Amino acid sequence: MILVLKYAIVGAVLLRHAYGFKVPVPNLAKNSKNLEHIAKSRPTPTLLLVTAAWGSQHSIAKIAIDSTSENIVPILTTARFAIAALALSPFFVWKKEDQHLIRQGIELGILAFAGFALQTTALQTTTATRSAFILYLNVKLVPIILASRGEMIDIFTWINALLAVIGTALLCLGSSENLSTQDLTSGDFLSLTAAAFSALFIVRLSDFASENPLQLSAISAVCTCLLSTIWLYLTTSTVDIFQALQLEASPFFILVAAALYLGFVPSALCAVLQATAQPQLPPSRAAILYALDPIFAAFFSHLFLGETLGGPIPTIGAILIATAAVALPLRDNIFLLLGNCEGKLESRVENEKTIHFSSFDIINAENGDDRLSGEEGTPR
Repeated sequence: MILVLKYAIVGAVLLRHAYGFKVPVPNLAKNSKNLEHIAKSRPTPTLLLVTAAWGSQHSIAKIAIDSTSENIVPILTTARFAIAALALSPFFVWKKEDQHLIRQGIELGILAFAGFALQTTALQTTTATRSAFILYLNVKLVPIILASRGEMIDIFTWINALLAVIGTALLCLGSSENLSTQDLTSGDFLSLTAAAFSALFIVRLSDFASENPLQLSAISAVCTCLLSTIWLYLTTSTVDIFQALQLEASPFFILVAAALYLGFVPSALCAVLQATAQPQLPPSRAAILYALDPIFAAFFSHLFLGETLGGPIPTIGAILIATAAVALPLRDNIFLLLGNCEGKLESRVENEKTIHFSSFDIINAENGDDRLSGEEGTPR
């Protein structure tokens, strides 16, 4: 494992010098100010890139798994989160008052490890496209978890979740012209279980609402790395590890490149960009960008792997999932726009009667925002 990490870091350094990348390896903190400026000044394109990177991870992991052997999954997962932990480690500064962050980070790390381990293992027996669409059920499983805790969920959210579930069923059961359970694979069930753990991760992350999301992400990444290392030790023999290190040049390069990309881009860099850019947008607007995750996954899977949905029934299922993904945040944006327009109209009427300024304009001025919306986003 140490050799794998060494190869990963050396490869990243070579790429940096060969192509002139000004990306720190593996320290993100050195360029955090530049990243913060870009993310805050252009939050929408930044989150769009983050979502695209998330969508690409399915096909990248699938390429690495198909190019090597079945025993490569624990090695790839461990290398990925070791790189992510190294990249995010500068954001963690130990303080006695931060002990609650340790507990929260450990809990999130356990959930993240379970989700990613199942997700990566699932790619051995299912396609990257199907896995991505099934995993998007994590967002739709959140209302079920919240309802089980006694929270009220509106009817539109339940309809939206049901639409996504129906779409997933069509996607998984309709690989042929007729619906059949024979089209199901063990990878589909593993992806569904991974979605459940991801939903728990989303709920608990919202419960914590940390004021230092990057520090929490660093702790979570370290915990995930440690759990992945334990998984590697328990399930992978020394012979398997040496076989992975003695792969031919092409498969070994693919494995190292995949570990570097998955660890540094979707896991570490996206955590920094998301934590910085998302607060600049209302949650409903950010949600629309995140809803494109399975669409990007399908695009990259077709581009890199030549995958297709497999027929009209799975295509209808994918459309239903995509519709469910966009419908809820789109509704929220419409309500937000109508509410802000109504508030602006009322303020103009009030200005004609009294003085020529309104509380709506004051709110925007205080926030330094001249857009229609005066809301501030919250971390995902």
